[in-house]
Amino acid sequence: MHQPSNVSVYHTPAQVPDLHGLVVVIDVLRATSTMTMALANGCKAIYPVATVSKALELADILGRQKTLVGGERGGKRVEGFDLGNSPAEYTRRLVDNKDLVLTTTNGTLALQHGQSATLLLALSFLNLDVVIRTILDTDPMPVHIICAGTDGQFSLEDSVCAGVALKRLMQGGRDRFRPGDGTHQALDLAEQHESDILNMLQVSMHGQRLIGLGFEQDLILSSQMNQQSVLPGCRPLPDSGQPLRMVALEI
Repeated sequence: MHQPSNVSVYHTPAQVPDLHGLVVVIDVLRATSTMTMALANGCKAIYPVATVSKALELADILGRQKTLVGGERGGKRVEGFDLGNSPAEYTRRLVDNKDLVLTTTNGTLALQHGQSATLLLALSFLNLDVVIRTILDTDPMPVHIICAGTDGQFSLEDSVCAGVALKRLMQGGRDRFRPGDGTHQALDLAEQHESDILNMLQVSMHGQRLIGLGFEQDLILSSQMNQQSVLPGCRPLPDSGQPLRMVALEI
């Protein structure tokens, strides 16, 4: 019988050490929600990068005719980009059969912590159950859940999502998982907020900021539990020098 796999939750990227095993990154508002919608609408691949300059450079390498550049700084679309970071923007008409280079303030930076993972997944409320099923179906290994946070700080919505995911993982896996660092706080937050995800997003610090910028509809969309069955993920090649390439993995 296998020993239980350890599950850790990192509530800010600053807490993250070098990681191996299965890494799950959460940025509910909005990067992982946007990635989920883009892939659900036919996007071929998403390249998450840390900076605006890297995004433009990589888009040129991939070929601008078949590549979109999306993302934000300060919540707003970067000047010269094709798209911002609103999940509603990523319609089938715009993204079908296209590659996407994405850079955001928090989420794409957090994804870089998955460079040494055996399997890297992007989680949002939109695709929560399919991510949980995938973890349950994967060979035993440590599970690391990274919350992207907001400007390096704790972000309520990401930690609540981590707690909801952890709760379902423990229910589905029974004795397969051992709660580790950061899990109790996440579970407590899920217990407080799981019954009204939209309200939680609306009162969160980041949610309030987005409402002020005119993006309240993004909160409504991002609050919808299990609306998509797409699994954004990749199996990174450490030290290969290749950028992360997230695709809709087969379920």
